[in-house]
Amino acid sequence: MDPSPSPPPGDSSSKLLYAAIGCAVFLVIGLCAATGLGVYYLGAAADEAAEAPVVPHVPPTPQGPTGVQPPKPGMPGAPVAPGGPVAPGGPALPPPPGTPTAPRIVTATVTAVEGNAPVSVGTPCAFNVEQVPNAQEPNGYWCRTQIVCGGRLLYGGPSSGYFPCNVSAGTPPTISGSDGMTTGSDTDAAMTLDTPGQTLTVRDDASSVYGAYSVTARIDQVM
Repeated sequence: MDPSPSPPPGDSSSKLLYAAIGCAVFLVIGLCAATGLGVYYLGAAADEAAEAPVVPHVPPTPQGPTGVQPPKPGMPGAPVAPGGPVAPGGPALPPPPGTPTAPRIVTATVTAVEGNAPVSVGTPCAFNVEQVPNAQEPNGYWCRTQIVCGGRLLYGGPSSGYFPCNVSAGTPPTISGSDGMTTGSDTDAAMTLDTPGQTLTVRDDASSVYGAYSVTARIDQVM
């Protein structure tokens, strides 16, 4: 029997070549398809980014050292202007009743004297009147002064000179008050001060350093 015929030598090489060419074609087609899909998705993402709204950057509000924002004017805890809270569109309100104010300066001129008065008619007087907190007084304070006329102390002393009073902050300010006890009772003279009525009276008994006397003066100015 004759042996089976052998395939021609060139057939196997041709088949391998065709297979390699086919694989290369499929590889190229796959790469092209992948590249196209990538370009498509990149373009879609760029379109979405272009259509998305842009949110502006807002810097944080400055805060105090403790991290708490300071209160706005008019809110609890907000600083208050000197002299009291400020009314919207207006000047500062006056301090509440009972709040001590700056000392008032009073000047006067002696108009009448009696007894052992250490001064004469025409003697000038000048003294300060200051408010001192006193919870026992209805208005929350009383006054203290050292009344000096012609260099002589007529009312007051190192631990004296206190009297119930009312002080207004008008223009000019007014002061009204009196101390009805003389040196024999409370270590200083009796005194009545009435700046609206422009009068000052100081009197004392025989136990004072000057003896019994009375001095009346006219209030010239209150500052």
